[in-house]
Amino acid sequence: KRAIAYCIVQEYDKALSDLNIIIQLDPLNSLAYYLKSLTYYMKNDINNAKILFKKYIALTNSDNRLAKIQLFHLEYLLNKNSSKDLNNILTKINQISNISENELLLLLIRCKIHIELNKYYEAKVDLDILFNLSIKYEYCYEAISYLHLLQKHSDFWSYLYETCEIDKCDYTKFGIADEFSKYMYKEKKVYFISNLTNLNSELCQFQQNDISRAGIIF
Repeated sequence: KRAIAYCIVQEYDKALSDLNIIIQLDPLNSLAYYLKSLTYYMKNDINNAKILFKKYIALTNSDNRLAKIQLFHLEYLLNKNSSKDLNNILTKINQISNISENELLLLLIRCKIHIELNKYYEAKVDLDILFNLSIKYEYCYEAISYLHLLQKHSDFWSYLYETCEIDKCDYTKFGIADEFSKYMYKEKKVYFISNLTNLNSELCQFQQNDISRAGIIF
């Protein structure tokens, strides 16, 4: 848990140090290798990330669905610039049936792959499933956190903006200015407290790109 906390605050070397200790004590701890590969990726050290990814594969139980999801996650991150590899990952993900409410990360991965491949309709379908599952099983905060990870894909949000006819809506009186926030308000009935910064500069401590500081109103 401390290693994860170090990653969150971008103390990557400290995270790696903790993970190395875990691996020394338990050389077969596959989760430690997953987190170590992920940490190297976040450090932009792709070579070491790939080395740890291979070690993680060797330790992964193919019957463990969580391990599969983590495997797809790393595989996506390390190959997202290759359309061929992304299509291969997509094929493997689509072989998994009955994605449950505890596997929202898998839906996010598939959604991001569809976006990378410019398959925006399919990405929207995954986005809707992810959000509907989160509402049904009360995982709203987790879903909103995942949605924030999609914000950088401006072309996708432009597609949703047009498809959902958000361009016909004017929410400036609510402080809603960007396409992501407009979509979330119109389609998902979610209003971010961080939108208030557009109405009152004194509330600037709420950052739009910081989900930990953004409140959600349904």
